[in-house]
Order: sequence, then C-alpha cells, then structure tokens
Amino acid sequence: MQSVVALACAVLLAACVHARPPHDGIALPRLPKPGERVYLEVELGIIGSGQDVVVRTLDGRLVGTLSPHGIRPGNAAGTYVLPVPADMTAPWIDDGHLHLRFVIERAGAAPRTATHEEVLAVRAVVTGADTRP
Repeated sequence: MQSVVALACAVLLAACVHARPPHDGIALPRLPKPGERVYLEVELGIIGSGQDVVVRTLDGRLVGTLSPHGIRPGNAAGTYVLPVPADMTAPWIDDGHLHLRFVIERAGAAPRTATHEEVLAVRAVVTGADTRP
C-alpha cells in the first residue's frame, strides 16, 4: 500500500513540476548598464510546421516572434537570437531574472504555452549597444 501511495505522490509531483511554464525566470549574467542591450538565445526543439513561438512579458506585451521555416519534420528547429527591446529591459527584471512567457501560435488554432520539449533552452546575453551575440 505504501508503494502505491509513494508512486501516486511521485506522479503528482512530476505533473506539478512539468506544469510550470518553461523559462519563466531567465537569469541575466548581470544587470545591463545604460546603453547596453539584452538578447535572448532561444534553442527550439521540434515544433510543428507553420507554428510560431511568440515571446511576451507576463502582462502580455510582445517581445518578439520566432518563425522557423524549412525545418524537416522531426528535426529540432535550431537556435535563434531575439533582441529584447531596450524599453522593456528594466521594468521586466526581477532579482536578476527576466520573466517572459513563450507561446506557440498557429493560424486557426488557439495559442498555448510552449512545452519544455519545444523551447529547450533560453540564455540571456548582455552586450554593448553596437554589438550582437
């Protein structure tokens, strides 16, 4: 009986952990100084044809859209660089983390939160105003 209860608890815990939105708190290597820019390096896994990954702040403001095209079915979509608009950086940083939402959108379908398998990794890079990662 104890093993059944332990298994049920493990399943519930795994479901709770996996239900978290992916990449909600993206750690910055350091806070940007005036004139510096923040870029996101977003590694995408396998996503369906015609799907876009839309990046928004937690209150819904658009940061940018990643639109992979020409990816063979079953292959990872690759890594993309997305500049974070300069006017968005300061208000959306909390304790050295950038809080964003990654949403999958496709024409004719309801938007949904991207899974950990679709957005594999996100890394924030801080650079000077005239450089790009």
